[in-house]
This record gives sequence, structure tokens and C-alpha cells, in this order.
Amino acid sequence: MTTPLLIATMTHADAHSTNARGNAGSPGPPRKVIELRSWGTLLWALVLFASLFAAQAFLADYLIRADVAVERRWLPVRYAWLDSRAAMTALIGTLGLAIARHNLALGLRPYLSYFNRQPRREDDVPRYAVLLRNEGTGPAVIEQMRYALKFAGDNFESLVEHEFAVARINERCGMVEGVEYKLDRFSRGATLGKDKERAVFELNNDAIERFTVLLRLEIKVRYKGMLGDLYEKTVDCLRPDDYRRPRPLPPAS
Repeated sequence: MTTPLLIATMTHADAHSTNARGNAGSPGPPRKVIELRSWGTLLWALVLFASLFAAQAFLADYLIRADVAVERRWLPVRYAWLDSRAAMTALIGTLGLAIARHNLALGLRPYLSYFNRQPRREDDVPRYAVLLRNEGTGPAVIEQMRYALKFAGDNFESLVEHEFAVARINERCGMVEGVEYKLDRFSRGATLGKDKERAVFELNNDAIERFTVLLRLEIKVRYKGMLGDLYEKTVDCLRPDDYRRPRPLPPAS
């Protein structure tokens, strides 16, 4: 009995993928990572400070116009730190700059997703593959790739660098990276362009049975847009749903 391949419902952009047939799409959007020292965070911090100065200036100005005695005013608003017009000008200027930068970042935002492709007979070497794709409007600049592994019998998942992940798979599965499977990685600063895709994990069809001791394999990809905004995408190479895990091809009829 032949096990059918899963045909996922795809968007218009996905239909142009070189792997549009037999893919299972990734759940959820990338996660935005907040960096305190980023320009975006700095601009919104300036907006917050400008808002506080504007509120203080307007409240102090109101108390002055209402002829409230100085000794009866709350200490922070006894005197205006800035002229109310200057404070409002600063608020409007910083808010406009922050919004303009945010809109520009959205226009250049990379959006990483991934697709799981089951082995196909027409391939020269039938293999299960996971492909990372940039469906955003700008290039993704890779910052870091780390790997989470959980083997049968383990009560924990370990998050490690590429060389340690390869060593653990070799130790527990007895498999050689680059021969029976391929766990790809990007160097820091590598770029995945708009509408481009790249295989990050491949597993030969005849090695799938030995790989089942590995219950979970995730790749944590951190990447930046052109304006420096940081995102993280989790690529689940062995989806827990049975129909999205790698499986051998059925015997030829």
C-alpha cells in the first residue's frame, strides 16, 4: 500500500518555490527579538522621554495659568522643564522619525519560513529535506544558528553549536554528516535574498530508520533585516506530527 505524500495548501508566493510539490509549510511567523541597544529601541525610548517632557510642560503650564501657589504644586511640576511648544515640537519630531523608521523596516523586512519535503523517486538520491525560504521584502542577514536536539531516553533538550550537534548525531545514530545526512549552516553575515531558499537539513532515504532515535531536531535561526532589526525563526526539522516526519519510500510496485 502506497503512503501518499502530503500536499500542503500554499500561498501564491510558495507556488513559485522549486519545492512546491509535496511540502508541509511552517507554523507561525518569526519572532521579533528586542535589543536594547538597537536604533529602533533607541528611537522609541526617545519618544517616551519626549512624551514625559511634553506632559510635564503642559501640566506645569496649566498650574501656572490657574494661579496655583508654588508650594501647593506637586514637586515634579512646580516649574516647566521645557516650554510647552518646544516640548510638543520635540514629541512630534521624534514620533514622526520613529514611525518613518518602522515603516521603512517593514518595507525591507525579511520573513523566513521553511518547508518539509518527503523523499521522491524522481530524485537522483531520494532524500527528506527541510528548506529555509525568505518570503519577505528584503534580504535576511544571518546572525546565529543553533541546534536543539532530543534523543530517545533523554529527559532534556540540548541547545548546541553545529559541530556539537554533528558529534551527538554521530555518537547516538552512528551517521556521518555529509554522507548519510546534511546539516547545513550559514556563517555569520551570510545573506538569504528575497524569494530565495536553501536546504538546511537533508536525510538520505535509506538512512531514515537509523535516524528515528532522534526525537527532536530544531534549528534556531537568528537574522537581521537591512535596518538591524533582529528576528528568530525556529525550524522544526522533525515535526511531531507523524505525517510530517521523514519516512522511507514504499517499495516499488
